[in-house]
Amino acid sequence: MNGLSSCLRHLLSFAGSIALAFVIIPAADAGCPYADKDAWRKAVPKKYLKRAEYAFVEANPALPNVLIIGDSISMRYTTGVQKALRGVANVCRAPDNCRSTRQTLEHIETYLGEVDWDLIHFNWGIHDLTHLGPDGRSAPAPKGSHQVPLKTYRANVNKLVARLKTTGARLIWATTTPIASKSEKTGIRRDRDVVTYNAAALTVVESRRIAVNDLYSLAKPKAESLFPDGVHPNSDGSRLLARAVASAIRAQLSEAKNVRNTGRTLISTIGSERATQGNGNKIVTVGANTHVVWQDSIDDGYFARVRSLDRKTGKWSEAYTLGKGRDNHARPTITADNEGFLHVIIGGHHDGLQYRRSIRANDASEWTAIEKFGRTTYPILLCGPDDTLYITGRHDKGWTGMDFYVKPHDKAWENRGLLVKKHKRFKYYAAYHNAMAWGPEKKTLHMSVGFFLGDSKRKGEHNRDPQGLYQAVGYMRSKDAGMTWHQADETPIELPATTDTIDLIDSGEREREAHDKPKPGIRHLGIAVDSKDHPYVVYVRHTPEPGAIEMVTPDGRGGWAKRPLCEAIEKHWPGMVAFDGRVSMTRDDVICLILTLAPRDHANANWNPGIHGRPDFWLREEPNIQRLAWLESRDGGRTFSTRDVIPHRPDRGTLLPTLERPTGFHGPPTGELPALLYFEGLGRYRKPGELIQNDVIYVQP
Repeated sequence: MNGLSSCLRHLLSFAGSIALAFVIIPAADAGCPYADKDAWRKAVPKKYLKRAEYAFVEANPALPNVLIIGDSISMRYTTGVQKALRGVANVCRAPDNCRSTRQTLEHIETYLGEVDWDLIHFNWGIHDLTHLGPDGRSAPAPKGSHQVPLKTYRANVNKLVARLKTTGARLIWATTTPIASKSEKTGIRRDRDVVTYNAAALTVVESRRIAVNDLYSLAKPKAESLFPDGVHPNSDGSRLLARAVASAIRAQLSEAKNVRNTGRTLISTIGSERATQGNGNKIVTVGANTHVVWQDSIDDGYFARVRSLDRKTGKWSEAYTLGKGRDNHARPTITADNEGFLHVIIGGHHDGLQYRRSIRANDASEWTAIEKFGRTTYPILLCGPDDTLYITGRHDKGWTGMDFYVKPHDKAWENRGLLVKKHKRFKYYAAYHNAMAWGPEKKTLHMSVGFFLGDSKRKGEHNRDPQGLYQAVGYMRSKDAGMTWHQADETPIELPATTDTIDLIDSGEREREAHDKPKPGIRHLGIAVDSKDHPYVVYVRHTPEPGAIEMVTPDGRGGWAKRPLCEAIEKHWPGMVAFDGRVSMTRDDVICLILTLAPRDHANANWNPGIHGRPDFWLREEPNIQRLAWLESRDGGRTFSTRDVIPHRPDRGTLLPTLERPTGFHGPPTGELPALLYFEGLGRYRKPGELIQNDVIYVQP
């Protein structure tokens, strides 16, 4: 296929000592049938060579490449799709009748070839659900049974989708078309099996953010007239299906173009349900390169990844694997030292921290072996003026407090004990959502902390009943690299700090027995520091009113001055409130916020913090109503402006945004705004064990 790249895009590459048991069934006849006419004729079975849908495609290198994978039903609509998309895309079909999932697993490498596919439209089902007897011939039940049993079919679809995902192409799953009466009467194929097999396939594709082209629902009302032999479409049926397939392909190609035209880059299609979450920094810009980390999810578990952008050429590297996590809390955080070396920490629930450093400065393609130490969740990583590394995170045992780890340059990690601990009257679950930032010239280390404290449950109580009874946001700073700490007015703080001794910004408590009153609903979002060493702490409080977001800074009199964030949101997005977000500061003191907004008065809104103590729990079931909003201030938060960084789409969730924050020797050049990272899709699995895969997107405002 002239004009097509011979480089097959594998998004999943593996660095260092990490090996991944990724299931790919190799094909003995793997090759590239699309390379030229001779290769094509060798790959296509002789009986198909004279059929129009198997004509060799002379590709236009300026157009996107589209592949159709499917059985004889897809053969009937291939030429119609090619005609409809002439001048829009190079539309090829696999060089065979792909029949069942079993056959496709055997030949998938040949079907894909060595081509950079922009989009793949695929289906299997009719052959899988066909009843065959012991002799391999068609036979109704009970003599015959499904060629590929339902459980095996679902497993096969899962394997094939995993392989298709590695191409980086946009994917469209087509539901299997209906069975009409002529075939139904034989008992060899049954429409109820089509419904069952379609449902099984949908459980795989929907959680992986794969577009669905519902050909079954389209054709079912006229199945008798469109499928006269009970299975294959006639000319009217072929035209109907071709129009639907061409329309679905055109829509996805248009969406891909829209992503590019709005300055967004899709860096992964397999991001986890928490791909970009966490207060730890995930973007590092050093000179001409920007490095981005996030979390992917595949059948084998959760993996931390990194990709790099060459800012001069605009080209992205492949994805490199940094490490495997125990759960979706094992998300990576990254910083850079004075020499440009990259440092990464991965930390999940009840597991050791994983540390790696890049082998070469400003190069994310190769890393040192994983070094494990400690047991800390939600780590924050910074690099100091002498290349000393600092980590804070929740202590693993008993949620006691926040650990403080230090790694002097070229030395081992040291545990300096607890920086913060929970008050002794709170004896059970605790969470500490902290953030750290350097002041000018990295002389002052600033930290803000969100507290979520509770007690042990009593008989008859739900586990979450006593959680989050006390919630607060506090601040502390250190001018000697973490040896001693003070409040904003320089009052000394004895370590470990508690809510009694930290510089308390806001707090709320619900008495244990006051079940008719809401929990405080306070959520800490982050901290940023300007060139005059002024910290700005951002948090949201949902009581007494939802979405009461605050930005505060020391007022010089022992208190905290508020900035008009709520007013800015109401001005630019009336009726919306903030419930999540991140804050960063540029080299020239521009305060940048990326916020997640939701309608205050949505029909399903339930802003009562409830049993979880977190009022935004209802939004986990409503990802599509959330939107990302950008605010910036050039006068210390006194006024705010906005810009259209991320277009809102009502058909998808835009979730868990994060900004590049200067945690080490990195950051965008003076005059530029920090890049951001987020994902589109689902923020939680809908049933235990469900694999969620989302689109992870990078944006440079």
